Amino acid sequence: MSAKWSLALAAVALCGCTQAASTSAKEPTVITKSDKSQPLKPVKGVAVTFKGKVVFQGLEGGFFGIIDDTGRKWLPLSLPKEMRRPGLVVEVDGTPDPDVMTIQQWGTPLRINSIKVLDDKDAVAPGVRY
Repeated sequence: MSAKWSLALAAVALCGCTQAASTSAKEPTVITKSDKSQPLKPVKGVAVTFKGKVVFQGLEGGFFGIIDDTGRKWLPLSLPKEMRRPGLVVEVDGTPDPDVMTIQQWGTPLRINSIKVLDDKDAVAPGVRY
């Protein structure tokens, strides 16, 4: 009788551990931040769109970041060279990746999908070293 119970428990455990794989591709969820009262909560894999200002931080050898209109700090993992100008106001569409480890330890790591300049009047001129 012990063998029957063991076989039954193994069958139940095996059935409970299997999952049906989804074959349909999901459309990415996009969150657009228009309300400036609360900062975006980064969710891995969920795209965000926001306005912010490019900043240069002199920590750990220096790096560029983006501070959005709510004050949240974003660490772009792939900021295009032409956008590396402190003071540049940009609109960013990207995907947060909070699980990425960086030496900067500043802001939420962000994989940029698209970025465009909204205002460059207060930006440092291209090619100027910091």
